[in-house]
Amino acid sequence: MWFAYRGTSTPLLVKLPCVLVVVYALSPINLIPDFIPDLGFADDALLLQGLI
Repeated sequence: MWFAYRGTSTPLLVKLPCVLVVVYALSPINLIPDFIPDLGFADDALLLQGLI
């Protein structure tokens, strides 16, 4: 994601999801709280894998 974001030939429509998913993954506010077993970390993992 770093190389896709830093690339000069990468379109803005690709850079924007990179930023949004990383900010969401590092944010303390999640759609599904992390204390719920299996589902809490699954949403972060699925978003990151989907973007990659």
